[in-house]
Amino acid sequence: MSNDPNPGVMAEIWRLLDLAGAHDDLAIARFRQLLDTHGHGEVRTALVAVAPDEPRNASATA
Repeated sequence: MSNDPNPGVMAEIWRLLDLAGAHDDLAIARFRQLLDTHGHGEVRTALVAVAPDEPRNASATA
């Protein structure tokens, strides 16, 4: 159960994706707050759940 993504973090990531492009500075600042509040591991788990088809790192697309 510890590998389940936090629904609150997932919802916030969706909000940040909506902000990106129109309000980049705000989205970046809020993302940093999300990392500080929930930690890298929990945010990463939520990101993978939100965008499972995205490459895991830059070398995966090279």
